Amino acid sequence: MPDQKDITKNQREDNTGFWQEGWDKGFTGFHQSEFNPAMENYFNDKDISGKNILVPLCGKSLDMLYLANKGANVIGVEVVKEPVEDFFRENEIPNMTQEDGIYSCQLDKGSITIYNKDFFALENLGNIDYLYDRASNIALPPSMRKEKYYPTIKRLINNETKILLLTMDHNGPQDFGPPFAIKKSETTEIYPDINLDRELSIKAMDRFQEAGIKKIKRLIWTN
Repeated sequence: MPDQKDITKNQREDNTGFWQEGWDKGFTGFHQSEFNPAMENYFNDKDISGKNILVPLCGKSLDMLYLANKGANVIGVEVVKEPVEDFFRENEIPNMTQEDGIYSCQLDKGSITIYNKDFFALENLGNIDYLYDRASNIALPPSMRKEKYYPTIKRLINNETKILLLTMDHNGPQDFGPPFAIKKSETTEIYPDINLDRELSIKAMDRFQEAGIKKIKRLIWTN
């Protein structure tokens, strides 16, 4: 296993290359083959027809299909091309168009647009009604969250944007990851109006166990 310091250094110096290598080598344990339960629970009874929902660092998340089938206009951002193209191919989505790295399709009720671009370079995506952040914040080490991720999020959303944010924490090193632990104090500092909706404790697995981390907390935040 590469040294954690080398992993973090590589990610900070070349984030695009870091994730490209991850997809190339199949290091995609973050990808879920079903809808995220917290996402389903949050959006289940909401009328999101015509609402714009931002899904940063989306990969090929099936959650985008769930939201679009409820009538939302889903806006995903993913820097690696392969998962974007896999998303449309694996889900057999017809009538997908692509221009200048922007992949779009219209479904029966909603739509999906995925920007195959550097998330940190985006300036404006129009009005964002919802931010759904399942795994993007915890995908980044503390310095990248502070210097790049949070400023980008603040630039793209507004005071009226509703947020569903999933984070994790543990009693191990805060620079161990990805995924990375995020303290509650960091989340409430960045999002002053956010509330902790639920906290779940699960047994740590694989390399987390090897690093001496026994338990992981899953935190669900909403505003």
